Amino acid sequence: MEVNGRVLRKLINDNYTHIVSSAGGSRGNDFRILSDTVKAIASSPQTAKEKFADAITPDTQESLKVFKDFDLAAFLNSMVLDALMRAVLAVGFKEHPREDLRTKGLSTTRIAL
Repeated sequence: MEVNGRVLRKLINDNYTHIVSSAGGSRGNDFRILSDTVKAIASSPQTAKEKFADAITPDTQESLKVFKDFDLAAFLNSMVLDALMRAVLAVGFKEHPREDLRTKGLSTTRIAL
């Protein structure tokens, strides 16, 4: 499955309220598409970093607020991933340029395993 970073960022941004809230409720088709996309990325460890971790850090200066304080743990919890998928996505952050995401990725990896 080919994943475009801009599309993934848009899906995350559009669904961020569902991602960080613990309330259930109707999540809609966009959230299902996001969830399916993330699961597909996590099932391919060889390319997970460039498809997911790199998408979390937009290369534009006017990056969305969502990505400035991205809550990796809440995101992974909302996707209902198994431990291996969580670890695959979190490991992609081990060499991330942003220290806060690198720390979150390493801590999530420890918890997942």
